[in-house]
Amino acid sequence: MLEQIQKAFTQVDALMFERQLEWAKGRKEALQKFNEEARKEKMHIQTKFQRKVQIAGGKKWLNYFDLAGEKGLVQIIRKNIDELISHRNDRIIKALNKKGITEIGDFELKQTSDGYEGTFLIDGHIVKINTIFAGGYNVQCLHQRTIINVK
Repeated sequence: MLEQIQKAFTQVDALMFERQLEWAKGRKEALQKFNEEARKEKMHIQTKFQRKVQIAGGKKWLNYFDLAGEKGLVQIIRKNIDELISHRNDRIIKALNKKGITEIGDFELKQTSDGYEGTFLIDGHIVKINTIFAGGYNVQCLHQRTIINVK
């Protein structure tokens, strides 16, 4: 079952990695620019730190950006995306297993305006998988949301 899920999500997963890496490089560049500007200004250290956390998208990301070079950043993003993918796949399998579905055939997700979706008939159950790319003014970075319905 996992192989079919991974195969169906190949394009989505590649896009998610590409977008998150682009986001991370943009944040790292914005931090470097801020650091250059902050050196010229006399700014309270706490204010400077808070602004850096805001630019980075959180303390965790600030640590990554401060410590990782370009290769390291790619590895961090790859690990982060792999964890998200694994979590999503586990959720899909858990939802299917809950309805007694233990095997599925190959399936394909179709691209929509806001992500990917698919509706399938498996062992008499209607399975809907809807994956959207979420993001907005208050979201750190574009990310994937997957909704699974099994009826």
